Amino acid sequence: MQWVACFSFALLSALYSVPVSAQRAGLRAHLQWERPAGSTCISGELLQRRVEDLLGRSAFVPARAADLRLHGVIEQRGDRWFASLAVIGEDGGPRAVRELHAEQDCAALNPALVVVLATLFDAPSEPGELEAGHERERDADGAGGDARLRLALGASGNLTLGLLPGLSAGGSVLLALRFAQLWPLWIDVSLWPAASQLDVAGRGARLQAAQLGAALCPELVGSARTGLALCAGGQAVAIRAQGDGLAVERAAVRGLGQLTAELALQLELWPSVHARLGLGAALALGRPRFYYERADGGRRILHRPAWIGGALRLGFIIGAR
Repeated sequence: MQWVACFSFALLSALYSVPVSAQRAGLRAHLQWERPAGSTCISGELLQRRVEDLLGRSAFVPARAADLRLHGVIEQRGDRWFASLAVIGEDGGPRAVRELHAEQDCAALNPALVVVLATLFDAPSEPGELEAGHERERDADGAGGDARLRLALGASGNLTLGLLPGLSAGGSVLLALRFAQLWPLWIDVSLWPAASQLDVAGRGARLQAAQLGAALCPELVGSARTGLALCAGGQAVAIRAQGDGLAVERAAVRGLGQLTAELALQLELWPSVHARLGLGAALALGRPRFYYERADGGRRILHRPAWIGGALRLGFIIGAR
């Protein structure tokens, strides 16, 4: 533990300019955290939660409310992992920088990072508390890290091209599930209100759609406040057409399967509240036809979904990113 003490002392020495009133009230910091996408490295959100669990209090806040700003980066060099943590001064430059390293597995850095940050915020009154905290973190990582299921809920407005006639507006309810270090699973239920498709004689149909989708969304790049993910999955769509202006106005429902890909950007607005912007495309696995029969026995095609469609989604998420 000698390196932990040295590292903590170097960071603590950078706190002399922090107001005494802030230290008495409990130091609050903003952490900007970067890690390689798809790695076993601890996320900024999980690191902050573990530090706060060890401290028994809230310690991390948005930058505008922070007494101290921290910037951490994890990177791989060869077969070794390096974590650097810096205290950022008012001029935006680092006041203290220290580096840790681990062999082979990035997750081996987790216990040390948690203990060092906890010591920075609130050094334990008893020497044994630090070692006990270190051992608790080691045991947790040995058991596979954070095993809790994390949920996030959200809603969005959507613009879709190719599913219904023209540019269609709709809405979605979103649910995100994440377990340990697995990729998040996003589930959405979406509805599009009726869009009309009529011929020059005013005959046609009103079409509407309902959709159930699921996608895995690994994060490509991310920090404590933002993240860019690539989502890949599928959708099951039901399209309903109601005759309009016809002698017999029947209704018909057709099913449609789609493969989807979406780039999703999330930006923290407040703690646990994120804005989400998605730009995606869908590949249809079939193109059901909606038509009416003319008096001469022929068929007038009103609508067929496009083979490739596009979608723009803007909404918000409440919960863990």
